[in-house]
Amino acid sequence: MSLRRLGCVAALDLREAGRRPLFWFWAALMAVNAWLMSRGAWIYRSVDTSLGSPRAWVDSEFQIAFVLPLLGFLLVSFFFAVVAGMPLIRDAERRVGELLGATPLTPGEYVWGKFAAALGACLAVLAVFLGVLILLVHGLPEASNPEIYGPFVIAAYLRPMLLLLVPGMVFVAGAAFFLGELSGRPILVFLLPVVLLPFLQDFVWRWFPRELDPRLGVALRLLDPSGFRWLKEVWLRVDRGIGFYNTRPIVYDAQFVASRIGFVLAGLLLVDLARRHFARRRGAPARADRRSDRSDRSRSAASGGDALAARFTPLSSLAMSGRPPGLLAGALAVARFELRELVSQPGLYIFVPCLALFLVIDYAATEPYFDAPILLTPGTAAVRGLFGLTLWLCPLLLFYTVESLARDRSTGLAAIAYATPVATPSLLAGKALANGAVVAASLATGLATAAAIILSQ
Repeated sequence: MSLRRLGCVAALDLREAGRRPLFWFWAALMAVNAWLMSRGAWIYRSVDTSLGSPRAWVDSEFQIAFVLPLLGFLLVSFFFAVVAGMPLIRDAERRVGELLGATPLTPGEYVWGKFAAALGACLAVLAVFLGVLILLVHGLPEASNPEIYGPFVIAAYLRPMLLLLVPGMVFVAGAAFFLGELSGRPILVFLLPVVLLPFLQDFVWRWFPRELDPRLGVALRLLDPSGFRWLKEVWLRVDRGIGFYNTRPIVYDAQFVASRIGFVLAGLLLVDLARRHFARRRGAPARADRRSDRSDRSRSAASGGDALAARFTPLSSLAMSGRPPGLLAGALAVARFELRELVSQPGLYIFVPCLALFLVIDYAATEPYFDAPILLTPGTAAVRGLFGLTLWLCPLLLFYTVESLARDRSTGLAAIAYATPVATPSLLAGKALANGAVVAASLATGLATAAAIILSQ
């Protein structure tokens, strides 16, 4: 592998990234979040803050460590997934593969150069975010609240960034890169952060049952890509006082540091798997073309006489006729086709079971102060399940709607589908009906889960 050629690929992609509006929009969004952090909008509040004690410092290591994992999977992971997962898909759409065969680039140089450029661009945005945060906190602080700022300690910014945010983001980038190369479908790349957020929110960050086995608790802490469960369980669940959180650094144990290194290595391993798959796929077309040429020649030789006889058969003898379908008939035909396609998508089998599992866990929660079971009524069940249903069903509807609209183009069926006599309103109405049926099935699953729990009380 030539590092010079790898560097040329990375440099070319980095220059192109600098011209994309996505990065400027992302950088501006991160700057806004840096401003919110510098003004205390994102902050962990100790019990001491309600008793007239000193205010929480926005620049303490605990405060920054509290915000970064949440910010990472609420916002940053989506951009990491899109930036890292799209380069190979974009090159395939541009038909760059034909040009690669005429260059001395190896699959490793091409794939690793693409990933290095994507990861470097993402880390550059994070560096801008960190620089803006430091500037706003220590260069342009809020004059009306001087008590929320402490002394400048560079380690309070760098250690949470390197141990809590970056490892999880490298893993997400590697997973998105692998999905993009393996499937060639942008929608699967976008699905990754959409699935990760509600899963972490419902089953990792907020799930602390009393009967949980300690060994399982340790495993959840170490397998959380955000690191937020470790921070919450080790340092925040027992309030240590605002003076402790303002002045003390976080002590990262060896197991946690090893898990962070593991996430980085796992992300890089996924990139190498993408390289291997790309190398195998790059060598397949030539062999497939040779086999298809031989089979075509044999078929043409065998069927030459039949083709000559059929050439003189007039089409009028088939007595074919047709007419464009109506609005409703066309919409129902499209809906039937879309439902068959949507049912075969893996996202449905991820979202619906996780939704039912979330409702079971949420409804089994006890009263927070007296540890008594909560008697569920239909109204209580609706209120408790509203947040989870919204968090799960909105991304589900978003995912399937975009997937159904983009599938024709990504599969090469658009030219055929748009040439059919089905009217555009029928086409859109059919896709909407199919997506509505998926949401209805998900709601029915949630309703059945809630009804079963209520009846079992």
